[in-house]
Amino acid sequence: MIVDDVETPFPIKGELELTEYGLSLSVDAASEWLSESEHGNLVDKAASEIRKRHGEGVTVEVTWFRSGRVELGEVVSKSEIAQLRESHIDIACHETDDGDVLLKIAGKVVKTDKTGARKLTDEILTELDICVGGDA
Repeated sequence: MIVDDVETPFPIKGELELTEYGLSLSVDAASEWLSESEHGNLVDKAASEIRKRHGEGVTVEVTWFRSGRVELGEVVSKSEIAQLRESHIDIACHETDDGDVLLKIAGKVVKTDKTGARKLTDEILTELDICVGGDA
């Protein structure tokens, strides 16, 4: 598209991944067209919409338009955290491929290392022993 004698790459298609540390953008054009548009930062706009719909830990196809409109497409992938968060399991302990441990309790998912998971397990077992022992 040509606007004011400047060729623009819109619509711009790409993928946006939301992680616990921020985001990762993969687009078929210079990202400045999205981060410095006349409608503000369109990457942040898409990230906010993805966060509302899917939470963190997902990669979503996105199309950005010159008008500032953002169109979310399919979820391309979900992290192990996102998959566990969405599962119907109430309580879970899952070791990831990279050695971290994911704990799901009361609908919340926490990532820790094996040492942290052992400490939490010990605390839970101690608490259960007190409750069970006190009822006997």
